[in-house]
Amino acid sequence: MKRDATIEFLCNECAFDPRLSEADAAVLRSEYRARVDALPIRIQNSPRELELTFDEGRHVVRFTSLLASRGVRDVLDVVKLDFLGLTVLQHFVATDRSKAVTHQVQKSADWLGPLLPVLPHSITIPYTVQQPAAMTTCIEFELPHAEFVLQANPALPANFPVVERFQYASFMKYTDRAFLS
Repeated sequence: MKRDATIEFLCNECAFDPRLSEADAAVLRSEYRARVDALPIRIQNSPRELELTFDEGRHVVRFTSLLASRGVRDVLDVVKLDFLGLTVLQHFVATDRSKAVTHQVQKSADWLGPLLPVLPHSITIPYTVQQPAAMTTCIEFELPHAEFVLQANPALPANFPVVERFQYASFMKYTDRAFLS
């Protein structure tokens, strides 16, 4: 994070007792920045791909079939990675989503269901329709998380239902690097 963003984050988004002043946040950031700058350069390799088990392979076929039935054609394969080989740069973490998945994944085989769904699921999204002026209409949605989107669907009356996007990550290899998003 840049200096100003870090200080703003430490002062306004973190819980310190007593609350940090901007000067104290700048000192704290400076101390940690010096520690990071002192770290040796680390060789960054692509994470190791792990072999899928027979059951995982069967699950992948069901997952890709569901994607194809929903019009998703850009998923070429599913890979299992050794996350210890990842180089991560993530300033903010979606802790609520992480906790929810953590509760669903108690043993190694449990990751298949929440991360590679094989059945479409539906969820009711609360919404309100307001007409603030004669020629305008406003619809407000309460979405559980950012993976929900408005998706055009001419077959439905409203044409723009709220749907939950699939929760898979994209993985791409390029020379000796790998990109995970």
